[in-house]
Amino acid sequence: MVNDELSDLFSNKSDGLWVVPATNPENMNDNSKTVVALLAGLAAGAALGILFAPDKGEETVDKLSRSLRDLKDKVLDRAGEEIANLTKLGNEMTDKAKDRLSSVKQEAKDELIEQVEQV
Repeated sequence: MVNDELSDLFSNKSDGLWVVPATNPENMNDNSKTVVALLAGLAAGAALGILFAPDKGEETVDKLSRSLRDLKDKVLDRAGEEIANLTKLGNEMTDKAKDRLSSVKQEAKDELIEQVEQV
């Protein structure tokens, strides 16, 4: 009974290690696709805007430099947000696994005490 519950909780096994499954990997893929599409759109828009702008070479280089700095800042901000989200998710999953393991441990202890008392 206890082993079945542990197997259900830690259902995936990889290289001999038990792995707690992710809550919803499809959302992570959607987020990654959104970030990639956003970055591609920003880069394409900046490049087209600069190429078609009637500025001098030095002004174009300055605009391109500012655009790339802005893009870098946006990417770093987004990456920071995603890291925070993944850290939070990892902590939540760890807490759930610890709680469940504690519960299963107590059930096993209670079951063992009950069997010993019957003898």
